[in-house]
Formats: sequence, C-alpha cells, structure tokens
Amino acid sequence: MEEIKLNLPFLIAGIIIFIGFLGTLFFHKTRIPDVLFLIVIGVLIGPATGWIKASSLEGITPYFARLALIIILFEGGLHLNFDILIKRFVGGTLFSCGTFAISLISMALLGRYVLNMPLINSLILGAIIGGTSSAIVIPLICKMTVQEETKSILSLESIITDILAVIGVIVFIEMGLKGEVKPSAVLNDLAGPFSIGIVAGIIFGLLWIKALSSIHIASLSYMTTLAAVLVLFGVVEIAKGSGAVAAFTFGLVLSNGTRFLKVFDETKTFKLDDKIEHFHQEFTFFIRTYFFVYIGLLISPNILRNKEILNNAVIISLGLIIARYIFIWFYYLIYKPVRKERFIYFIMLPKGLAAAVVASLPYAYNVPGTEDFVTYTILVILISNIFMVLGIFTAERWIISKNNHPQPCD
Repeated sequence: MEEIKLNLPFLIAGIIIFIGFLGTLFFHKTRIPDVLFLIVIGVLIGPATGWIKASSLEGITPYFARLALIIILFEGGLHLNFDILIKRFVGGTLFSCGTFAISLISMALLGRYVLNMPLINSLILGAIIGGTSSAIVIPLICKMTVQEETKSILSLESIITDILAVIGVIVFIEMGLKGEVKPSAVLNDLAGPFSIGIVAGIIFGLLWIKALSSIHIASLSYMTTLAAVLVLFGVVEIAKGSGAVAAFTFGLVLSNGTRFLKVFDETKTFKLDDKIEHFHQEFTFFIRTYFFVYIGLLISPNILRNKEILNNAVIISLGLIIARYIFIWFYYLIYKPVRKERFIYFIMLPKGLAAAVVASLPYAYNVPGTEDFVTYTILVILISNIFMVLGIFTAERWIISKNNHPQPCD
C-alpha cells in the first residue's frame, strides 16, 4: 500500500501530460479552448469514475498554485513586444483597467445586494474573476481573422488583468483581515508593491541579460533563468513588494533586452535564446494542464446538484457579461478603432488559470464566508468559456477580412 502511495503522483503526472497533449490536438482541430476539454477529462477521471481523487493532490497543489502564478506572469512578459506595449499602451491599458474595474464594481454590487455577501468578500470574488485568461485569449486571438490592433489590445488585456487579479485578491484579502475598505488604502497598498516590483524586475532583468551574455551555457540557460525568476519573486515578496509584477517585468526585460539596454545608453544587442522560450512553453504546458484537470477533479456531483450555487454562478456570469457589454459600448464611443470589431472585444472574456489559482487563496487565509469561492470560480470559468466559444463560432461567420488567413501575432 505504501508503495502505491509513493508511485501514485508519478502515475498521475504522466496521465496529466498525455491529457494535455490531447487537449492541444483538440484545440488545433476545433479552435475550441482546450480548457473545456481538460476540465471535462478531469471530471471523467475524477468524480465520474473515481480513478483519481482530488484529495490525493492536495499536498502538492498549494505549491503548484504559487509556482503557477510566477510562471503565468513571467510568460506574459516574455510574449509582450515592448514596441507594441508603447504603441498600444494608452488604449490597451485603459481598456484593460476599465474591463477589470467594471467587473469588480458589478461583482461588488451583485455580491452585496443580490447574493448578500459582505462587501469585502464581494470585492475579493470580483478580483478573482474580473480578468480574462492570457493562457486562453492569446493563442485564440492569434488564430482569428481580426485586425492587429484587436489582437494587441485583447492580448494586453489578458496579461494586465492577470496581474490585477493576482494583486487585487491579495490586497483585498489583507484589507478583509484588517476589517476595513478604504479607497486610499487600496491605492497605497497597490502603489508600493507595484513600484518595488517594477524597479526590482528591471534591475534584475538587466543584470540577468549581462549574465546570459557573459556565460554561454545554452544547455542550462532555461533552468538558471527559471531559478532567477524564483529568487526574484521570493526576494521581492519578502521585501513587501509584488513578486507577481516583478516576474512579469523580468520577462518583459528579457524578451526586449536590446530596447532596455538602449535606455541605459548600452550599445550592445541582446536576443533571448529561443531554447528558453521553447522550454518555458513546455513547462507552462504542464502547469496549466495540471490546474485545469485539477479543476475538473473538484467538480463533484454535489456541486451540480446544489441549485443555489448553480443559480448564483449563473447570476455572477450574466452580471460579468452585461457589465462588459456596457463598458465596451461606452468605450467604442471614445476609442473609434474598437467599433468595427466590438463583438470580438465583447466575447473574449474567458476566465482561466489565474482565476483558478487565486480562487483558493481567500479560504487559505481564513477569510470568513469564502468557502464556496473555488466552486463559484470553477462554474464561472466553464460558463465564460462556453459563452466565448459560441461567440467565436458566430463571429467567424460574419468577420470580413481581405486576408482569409489569420496573421500571427507580433
């Protein structure tokens, strides 16, 4: 029996990797986000058949959750072109902050006046599900026949809101434990960690560029870079900064090394080794596969039989959809380029990995009344992805493009 317990994690890890590969094939064949496929598989191998129990993974999941946060945000920085960031910064940032804010406000109102939650709990749940998933949006939008500006803004939104979700949840949890909610406190709590994270990420990124340029050990470049990200995250968190922002900024500096070197009057050029990005994609593949399958394992028949939770999840999802529609309607009146493809902006609201990762934090920090947040998040992830898939199938019928083949993202 003891031997089975020792070997079970390896068996589960192998199964999850194969499932992830099948999910990737499913995505390429159908353009349906593999998150739905992975969750369904998780349900089949878990609650439906009893082959794997979620409890068997409880010991390692908290560590995977923290690691996943670091990996998500580091990858977000690696895949963001600095020129595009500057060019689309105003429009993309306003759109990202606006969609996140309207989701947060709508959830605060729904939670407080419809679901009878304390205000701070409503804000925590709003932060958890207020963003869109970069792990889902970026691969999908790159394959769609839409304008480059649409691709850039929606990709930026998914990356920025991933960061806002992670930091927002942590800030609201701390405020909940202190028993106060003040706008000035929110700004102060965000400004300090953000500043420390950005500065640390830039400095550490520039130092690491010099290290990679000096030490030519290609076979170990990714593992040492991953170690650098982990060290950076840990040091910044200990210094009361945002390790999440630091990891994102570090990735941004590495992927745009020459740009950042010029800012400091450096004449050198730097290009990140392709092996680092390729290996990181493989590592991210396992992390995200693990989490979505784990979500499926958590969907027990009791959840689906609980009409109150199901009704609340539907109300929350509808509230988020309506809030996004209203925001986009106002936004395209101000920012004209959005008008032509506003339907695409509207449907691209899938919740995903970041939401799944941070959903368990409130209960882990012993915030009262957050016991069902993981369940709500799981159901909202499902509903939002189904809504997006239906929207994409509708959109692909009427999108008019001179080029019938989607261009890859910059």
